[in-house]
Amino acid sequence: MSRASTITYEMVEDFCNQAMAEGNKPSVRSIQQQLGGSTASVASYLRQWKEGSQKSVRSAIEIPVEIKQTIASFVEQEIAKSGAELRESLKITIDDQNIMCEELKRLEDALRNTKDDNKLLAGQNANVLADLRAARSVIDGFNAEREKLQNRLIEATERAARSEERLAQIQRERELSSKEKTE
Repeated sequence: MSRASTITYEMVEDFCNQAMAEGNKPSVRSIQQQLGGSTASVASYLRQWKEGSQKSVRSAIEIPVEIKQTIASFVEQEIAKSGAELRESLKITIDDQNIMCEELKRLEDALRNTKDDNKLLAGQNANVLADLRAARSVIDGFNAEREKLQNRLIEATERAARSEERLAQIQRERELSSKEKTE
């Protein structure tokens, strides 16, 4: 399964109970390999399961002294044998902590990179906005100049039309005057 799959405490609890029944110690790595999930979620659920399994206490029963001594002797022997198991459990815990530290470092680096990218983009945005304002100002200047030129063209066209009318009138007057002289 992928690391990003959604897991629940119940899934982790079932996995841990099964692993213990098979004589294995559950770890963040073994849970992720089997169930997936993020390092933080798996570590949290595993810690919760460990705390819960340590708190399960059975009600006390009055036991005879001889049985208590036998049990104490047995417990001492088991404690002596469990040194290797504790070292293995400690190694798994250290491995899990190392995995979580690596994940934390990766996330911190990603956050730092994101902040740097945001600063860079903010600077680029400010430059783009300044360029846009400058371009708008130039465009506004061009538009004003174009409007002036259009007005001047309209005036020149009107003057040319009046001049053409005046010229046509003068030519008509000359023609009339020439006709009158020839008659």
